[in-house]
Amino acid sequence: MGILYITHRLTTCVPDFEDQLLPIDGIKLNLATNPLKVLGIFENNFIFPHIDGNSRLTIKLFVIENCSSSHFILGNDYLIMYRMDLHNNKDQSFTIGDNIQRSAFLPFKRQIKLSKVSPVNLELEKFKSKQLNESEIGLHLTDKQES
Repeated sequence: MGILYITHRLTTCVPDFEDQLLPIDGIKLNLATNPLKVLGIFENNFIFPHIDGNSRLTIKLFVIENCSSSHFILGNDYLIMYRMDLHNNKDQSFTIGDNIQRSAFLPFKRQIKLSKVSPVNLELEKFKSKQLNESEIGLHLTDKQES
């Protein structure tokens, strides 16, 4: 899992997140100074913008009440799975995939707005896309008509 998030930050994105928390059993997390109060696990989709196309990551967040950090941390498992590379030099940036030359620069000091993304049924989306591509009228439909 490897991801931490603080309740007051998550509240700005998903006000009713507490209703969606998964229980946490037998896991204890500690900082150097004190134990962390873990409320549960929040699983959701997040979209990271990139010049080659946005990346949708389904991530699990440890929701922590008493942590003073103002950011969330992606664990190595996500960095490897989604082929992400974080650069913490003078011009903090990130790269997704092999495209290092055209990496997207993201100033981390700026406030980033995260929006809740509804879960997507990938099989249904693939089926709809295939059916629309194979039909003659599919190219002429609006998004509302496709739904």
